[in-house]
Amino acid sequence: TYVKDENQLCLTRVFDKTFYQALSSPEEIKDIMEASSSTLGDQHLPILNSDYFEQHLYQVMPYMKLESIDQIIENDYLWSPLQSLDLCYDILESLEIAYAATGSGHFNHTPHNIFINSHGMVKFMGFSLAPQLLQDPHFISSEFNIFDIYYSSPELVQGLHYPNQSSDLYSLGHCLFHMITGLTPHGSIKDACELINKELNFPDDIRDSLDEEFIE
Repeated sequence: TYVKDENQLCLTRVFDKTFYQALSSPEEIKDIMEASSSTLGDQHLPILNSDYFEQHLYQVMPYMKLESIDQIIENDYLWSPLQSLDLCYDILESLEIAYAATGSGHFNHTPHNIFINSHGMVKFMGFSLAPQLLQDPHFISSEFNIFDIYYSSPELVQGLHYPNQSSDLYSLGHCLFHMITGLTPHGSIKDACELINKELNFPDDIRDSLDEEFIE
């Protein structure tokens, strides 16, 4: 999108109005996401401007060519174990920087919201969103959901306690599984309750190609 006020091409992210309706304080969520986006390091896209129009949240970010991990896999690309570990290392580094800046984790990592730019660098959006939503009783009681049960940690799925950095490690491990196999972790299971403490196993043909050190 060409944004006249910014005099440049920009990426525009749009949230459906059901997002607005699920929030106790839509303006506060908007302002927190925009303010925190510039403090999270180079791998997090800064929000240049944001506003609501007819209850749709619009976020304007600098333009760059991006593809999500999911999109790349849909185009028949799978990572080798070493490539996937290198990518996860980059993600962990960026999470550490963001955690130092905010005191919070991402808590909603999936292959849909981890992006790779044209230079092979990891990029994120919406780092501060999940921590705010998890503290909003109106959102929790609403039908709106941004979390993917196949990548969410057990404590988040069960609502046992507020997630922490280990929640991001759990989600990242499932993303790594997806990058190597192209499969959704436990994709045949439809009930979130069945996912709790379910062991994740690589398919036999892929497991045979992995060394024991990687699997451990």
